[in-house]
Amino acid sequence: MSPINLADPDADSGKVQLRMSEATQQLLDMEAQYTAGGFTPLPAFMDKGLGARLWDVDGKEYLDFICMFSAINQGHSHPKIIQAMTTQLQKAYGLDSPRQTNVNPTTGQVLQFGNLQLMEECLREHHTRTAAVIMECIRNTGNTYEEEVNYSRGVYDLCKKYGILFIADEVRMGCGKTGKFFSFHHLGDDVKPDLVVMGKSVSGGAYPASFVLGPKEIMGLVHAYESAATFCHTPLAIAACEAALEIIDEENLVERAAAIGRKFTAMTADLKSHPYVTKIEVRGADFNVGILEDAAKGITARRLAGLILTKGVLLYPLEGRLRMSVPMVMTDEELERGIQTIKDAMNELPSYGAIPGEAYHKD
Repeated sequence: MSPINLADPDADSGKVQLRMSEATQQLLDMEAQYTAGGFTPLPAFMDKGLGARLWDVDGKEYLDFICMFSAINQGHSHPKIIQAMTTQLQKAYGLDSPRQTNVNPTTGQVLQFGNLQLMEECLREHHTRTAAVIMECIRNTGNTYEEEVNYSRGVYDLCKKYGILFIADEVRMGCGKTGKFFSFHHLGDDVKPDLVVMGKSVSGGAYPASFVLGPKEIMGLVHAYESAATFCHTPLAIAACEAALEIIDEENLVERAAAIGRKFTAMTADLKSHPYVTKIEVRGADFNVGILEDAAKGITARRLAGLILTKGVLLYPLEGRLRMSVPMVMTDEELERGIQTIKDAMNELPSYGAIPGEAYHKD
């Protein structure tokens, strides 16, 4: 069936009328209702491609004379590219995000996370030229849970007060990581961000993808050709994201993340009295353990992480703390084994000399 069907000639004009198939019409209506920006669409939705040919959702074959503006120069589904991606998908890899800094343009003072007064002073003066505030509502990078909730909720309220868009960055701490699907859910049931940004685990780490979600009154401000990208409709990313989100639901991973957090809290309660530990912060399946460093005695987060790595547990050291963010599918046995490894390493650290990884190799 073709997405554009021939019908009987119009009785008045005598011209053949073209009508879209039901499937194409439904998809076109859905695109118009739920997406913003991009390119003005042609009435066909491609389902697969091979070489220079395409097939739409109705099974009609096309010759590709656009190849997504040179993105598919090698042809659709080139076997070498498919093999390379298949091989890569069977490997584990990770991504990280660059750190961003916010500054009051008048004073030059950094708007430090947690200091609501500085943010209010800045927005009070500059709200007429501030379009939006984007932030991670729950970060687990040093503050307590209460401090994060109070600050993030305070910033949200300031945005509402001054008519500024509030954008929730859920790239890292969304998709259930904190024990709630979105981290902004910790701020109260009445908190409704103007925009939500998602990425990372929204595709299960299998393919780089990101999404911007928002209500019609916001997304409707973006028109055709104002925001478009060659790869924004990549089938591989969409397939990965659909599967990743289904897994979160089917395997109850939001609840599992909360359970992992409770278990980690219980199993590390004794570490709070350890001489090297300053504090322990838990946000679902995301952990932060502060380390009282004493380089002269060989007590640093990096040395400790290096030792833990040699014992078979991978985590990440920052200055004065160990960062951990475990998969939400981690079993209790795996979690217990990892925690015990960390405890053993803390107790044994003074007995070790040089440890691989204790110094950054480029320093």
